[in-house]
Amino acid sequence: MDEFCDLVAKIETELDRLDAQNDGQEILCAAHVDLPEGWVRVYDETGDAYGPAEEILAALEAVEYDAQEIVWTENRGGTCYDRDCQEWHGEEPSAGSPHAHGHHEYKEVTAAADNLGFDLAWAALGEFSDSAPQSAK
Repeated sequence: MDEFCDLVAKIETELDRLDAQNDGQEILCAAHVDLPEGWVRVYDETGDAYGPAEEILAALEAVEYDAQEIVWTENRGGTCYDRDCQEWHGEEPSAGSPHAHGHHEYKEVTAAADNLGFDLAWAALGEFSDSAPQSAK
């Protein structure tokens, strides 16, 4: 039974990794006595997914998701005074001198699209039944 509880905890960890929430509503995982042995119910207010815990865990683990993504990159053109830079000319450049250069990029990192993890989690769970089996056998 401990092994099964560990599987449920791992599913919950994967749901956390995916930020599986939508407007404060998170996807939950539960084991019910009326389900076949080794099965779980993953659910929220929008839907249900029933299936073997190991298969649901594998489906969620296969989802590639990075909560942060680089949205855009822009060359800011600022003057570089980095002595370790490949473009360094061996003397302290003054503003406007031919030794000053502006090749460094500025990258802004922002959160991924709202509810992306939630949508990805439900897409992975889409292969599982949305209703409980008729029998626990």
